[in-house]
Amino acid sequence: MRSNHQLFFYDDAQSIRPSDIPKEKFHDLKKQSETIKLKSQMRINSGGNYIQFVHSLLNPSIKEPINKFTNNSYDLKLFKSLPIMLKALKKKEEELKLCRLIAGYSWKWVSRNTNQPDAIIDGESLTWNRVPHDWINSTTQMNEMGCIHTTQGYDLNYAGIIFGKEIVYNEKSNSIDIIRENYFDMKGRVGITDINELKIYIINIYKTLMYRGIKGSYIYCCDKKLHKYFSKYMTNIA
Repeated sequence: MRSNHQLFFYDDAQSIRPSDIPKEKFHDLKKQSETIKLKSQMRINSGGNYIQFVHSLLNPSIKEPINKFTNNSYDLKLFKSLPIMLKALKKKEEELKLCRLIAGYSWKWVSRNTNQPDAIIDGESLTWNRVPHDWINSTTQMNEMGCIHTTQGYDLNYAGIIFGKEIVYNEKSNSIDIIRENYFDMKGRVGITDINELKIYIINIYKTLMYRGIKGSYIYCCDKKLHKYFSKYMTNIA
């Protein structure tokens, strides 16, 4: 109210829960305002084709061919073993700093009130972020996971991304499916009865996570069929 000019940037592909402003309301605001299109927002070294690759990869039902991602400037790697990915991520942390493990909200936050791990994957005990604010700058522990709420808006050198148990690949329908019971962000699913609406939010979460790493992204899938599907389109597989 005190300003003469206001600029609002909106990306509906980064809407991650029902409390976010619906795109319909933002489009109504656009009708009353002068609009400027942001043509490039690339902070990561992957080039614009990475954005399209991630979009196509996470929406396989779209009738667009998915080309294998190849880019010598961006280190996109798919891992079959989480311990091996954590070891590689720790090495990057020692070299570059700002390398973190992040994940979909596929586990309850039990470590908040207990000494128990929040997840155990391939023998690795993992906990959610130990601090609620500025977690990115608070830890260098590779077994401490950040979620979308602690990483959205941050830039990392490398992001290690765990695709959790709430997102799976359906080989029969060639589609990515969501398992509601394995999604534990209560605010992220409150009031949602349509599984397709929830799927949009969860897909947007993983898109956003895959855009955090400036130099590279390391990927691990809890669902083996999802790993197999990703392996068709990623050339660097460990």
